[in-house]
Order: sequence, then structure tokens, then C-alpha cells
Amino acid sequence: MIFAGVRETTQLTIIDGYSNNKTVNGALKDLAKEVEKYSKIEANSLRDMVKDKSIANILNIDSESDCYYIECIEVSQAARMINDEENEYKDANFYTMIRFIKDWKVLFLFLFI
Repeated sequence: MIFAGVRETTQLTIIDGYSNNKTVNGALKDLAKEVEKYSKIEANSLRDMVKDKSIANILNIDSESDCYYIECIEVSQAARMINDEENEYKDANFYTMIRFIKDWKVLFLFLFI
């Protein structure tokens, strides 16, 4: 992934970046490789959804800020700010982002207590 980034809260992991892969499926597979560094379960789940084409059912669907979410948007290039006056650009075809709950057991206990 190009310009991959991760943000973590106590409950969520958010990973985003750009892919120069030519297809949505390829870009999502690139995202899965990045996700695997933080959660093998989520990475395998993402790969399975791409493989069985169920990813289309949840891709880019607006959701609450504390829920599972996957985004994949076609772009012409990747960009990131270096400082207030300078940006860096690279070739890219897709911006991808995933937001997932770190520990489903904690969420499950929270919801049912």
C-alpha cells in the first residue's frame, strides 16, 4: 500500500492508504495485507468477502462512526501532507479504508451487560 496509515482508539482500528492495483478486488487484497499486520482474523475475513463477492454488499455503505466499515474509492493519485506547505504525490488507482472493532468479545460483553 502507498502512504498506509493506522489510527487506533481503545475500541477501533482504522487503516487506510492507497493502492496502485488496477481493480477494486486487487486494491482490497492490498488492504488485507496491511490489515494482517494488526488482525489476521479481519484480514482473512476481508479476503473471504472479496473471494465470494459479498464485499459488494457492504462496500462504501455509510455507517455510524463506531461500526465496521470498508471504503474503496477510485482516485487518480495518492497524496499526503509532508508539512503545512508541502505535499507528496504518487501514482495510485484506489483509496482504501477499513474500520473494525479491535476485540469483538469486549463489544459483545458491553452490549449484553
